[in-house]
Amino acid sequence: MTIKIFITLGLMCVISSASIGQSITEAVRYSVSDYASTARSIAVGGAFSSLGADISAVSSNPAGLGEYKYGEYVLSVGTSILSNTANLRGELSSSSAASFNLGVLGFVSTNRHRSSSAITYSSFVISLNKFLDFGESFEYSATTSGSIAERFTERANGLSPGDLGSFEAGPAFDAGVIFDFDRDNFYETDFNNFQVPVLKTQTVDRQGSGLELAFGYGANINNKVSVGVSIGIPFFSFEENKVYREIDESNRIDFFENLEYTEFLETSGAGFNAKLGVIIKPTKKLRVSLAGHSPSFMFLNDNFNTNLSYTFNDTGSPQTSIGSSGTFPPFQYGITTPWRAISGAAYMFSIGQLRQRRNEDDAKFAARKRKQLRGFISGEVEFLSYSHASFNLTSNSNNPLDQILENDLNNQIDSDLGSAVIVKLGAELAQNKLRYRAGIRYEPSAFKAVSNPNITFSGGLGYRKGRIFLDLAGSFNLAEQVYSPYFLINDANNQRVNLEQQRINIDFTLGYKL
Repeated sequence: MTIKIFITLGLMCVISSASIGQSITEAVRYSVSDYASTARSIAVGGAFSSLGADISAVSSNPAGLGEYKYGEYVLSVGTSILSNTANLRGELSSSSAASFNLGVLGFVSTNRHRSSSAITYSSFVISLNKFLDFGESFEYSATTSGSIAERFTERANGLSPGDLGSFEAGPAFDAGVIFDFDRDNFYETDFNNFQVPVLKTQTVDRQGSGLELAFGYGANINNKVSVGVSIGIPFFSFEENKVYREIDESNRIDFFENLEYTEFLETSGAGFNAKLGVIIKPTKKLRVSLAGHSPSFMFLNDNFNTNLSYTFNDTGSPQTSIGSSGTFPPFQYGITTPWRAISGAAYMFSIGQLRQRRNEDDAKFAARKRKQLRGFISGEVEFLSYSHASFNLTSNSNNPLDQILENDLNNQIDSDLGSAVIVKLGAELAQNKLRYRAGIRYEPSAFKAVSNPNITFSGGLGYRKGRIFLDLAGSFNLAEQVYSPYFLINDANNQRVNLEQQRINIDFTLGYKL
């Protein structure tokens, strides 16, 4: 993450204390999505929009629902294992965490129409599909120069004690981290300067997910074209706990012993969207598709609070003071995510001729048929512009500071977020009852100033027997990001924690054909 983004996110923190939880990072958080929810679609990198007959189609390309010939019940579950290595100025810290989650739970009802009808098959689907995973935990520890107390003074300078706000400078003043001996509204700290090294540690724990309740309909027209439409109701829950500590281990700072600053953010809400799609079959082996997703119009609630404890020694024995933001009513606001367009193609193939030979009995022909290999190669391109996301902070607020923040956030979205072209490739090879799959997904960053893409490799196995199907998928993602516990006006003084993250997902799907 570059200097530009640090400055951008820093500005988000100094405009308003009434709606402190909002930033352009939050707009990105709710705009990123991956609708590959079954083990089969995950294993092929999510490149499934031209294929269909998979319940994940209701949230990606609902035309795929027209490819069903039988109804089904589907349940998909998975586990995610995340490993982090944090590097703060050369000091490394490692951590790992695992979580269990629902992938999809759904039902498909399929009808076969009369031969006189142009519609060959039609299907109705209802599903609960997970498309976002916010689970993440990491920690770091290092002795570096600087202090969060400098952040508090920058928030406070020029303001009277009664105007310091509830979340940062106010609790810092109450706890004695900052004080104003001269009563000139410019604040001092126990740090004569901010160049003395102190031990800094922090744990960051994020939990939550995005689930979409989807209702979809798809129809197959003469086995040449499939069309579909779906309505989605996304639900979001996000929780972030951050505990930041500073300790003067070497006793180089007069009076100061240690401090602990905790931040808690809880976001919940729901929204709605619509999706349309079409799959065309120019030949028996080739399929092309196009799908469009409307923006998701989301209504969210934020609960945010902070607590600060400060231990100092100016009398010969340590004393601890407390500052707290207290509890506020939830802040209600809206976010509109970008629209999406998805274009894909798939080629169906078979290896080996399967014509019955003269004088060959049915048993020998069936044995050859079981050995035949068949499958598909698929790919798709997904386009979205993160710069079309927007905040609405004033639908339930008359606070002029919220209007200022809303305008600034939307201006920052326009200037700092860009367009993304997500590429997915996948393949499946089938032999008798077994399926072998592999895929890759390439996704660039939403931030214009960040060049590191997000690449996920995947693979899996499938098994078919009668009405039952079982699928297993594994995916691996290696990503890098930069995190800062607080932001200062002088970007050179910010603490930059470089995070290298390895995420392994294992997903399992059980289905029953009707």
